[in-house]
Amino acid sequence: MQTKLILFILIIAYNLTCLSNADEHYIRIYYHERTPYYKIEDNRLTGIVGSKAQQILEKSKVPYRLLNIPAARQIEEVKLNKKHICAVGWFKNKERELFAKYTMPIYQDKPAVLVTTKNQLNVLNKKNIDNLLSDQSLYIGIKIGYSYGGFIDKKISQHNPKKLRMSQDNLGMMEMLKANRFNYFIVAEEEAEELVLANKGSFVIHKLSDLPPGSKRYFMCSKMVDNSIIDKINQTIKSLSP
Repeated sequence: MQTKLILFILIIAYNLTCLSNADEHYIRIYYHERTPYYKIEDNRLTGIVGSKAQQILEKSKVPYRLLNIPAARQIEEVKLNKKHICAVGWFKNKERELFAKYTMPIYQDKPAVLVTTKNQLNVLNKKNIDNLLSDQSLYIGIKIGYSYGGFIDKKISQHNPKKLRMSQDNLGMMEMLKANRFNYFIVAEEEAEELVLANKGSFVIHKLSDLPPGSKRYFMCSKMVDNSIIDKINQTIKSLSP
């Protein structure tokens, strides 16, 4: 009886080891569908950033599985470091570098812009980021868990404008903006163009004079991902660079 019990335990332990090893043989590639950056077509990533990421994954020959995961959960799972994960298209900042590994950049955004409404004259008359964020009469819509890039994150911290924090996607933020829940939000020009085009009417894009080129986007990986995988991806990124 004891021999059978020991044999049973050994079989369970072996199967668990096999499952663990199988998990190590591929990387979970986390994305979330977000026009115009990431879309999924025929189980392949498309979009401005998605197409580049797909090309890199295929050429690097890194084994992977695509998983559509909400942004907030992506960052939590990378932080937990219990799975082999690379999340597509994240910005790099000091806080995230404490718990994540990054590849070389795969895309650089255009300069950020404001999305607001035509009647928001106190927003539309602002020419630079300092004038905008120091105006305590205005509320900025902020996505929970998002970085807007080093320059803008620093300016928001410096001026501490009034904020409405939310977990809404861009379309949800447009609805809240339309309902006057806040006065404006900051977004990359690529996204702003799609949003305003899809919501013709009272929405407008407002450009500030002093915003630098947009932030670079990376694969943000859990620390469980071996450096050899990161190196493979980086070599592919270099080979595809103009």
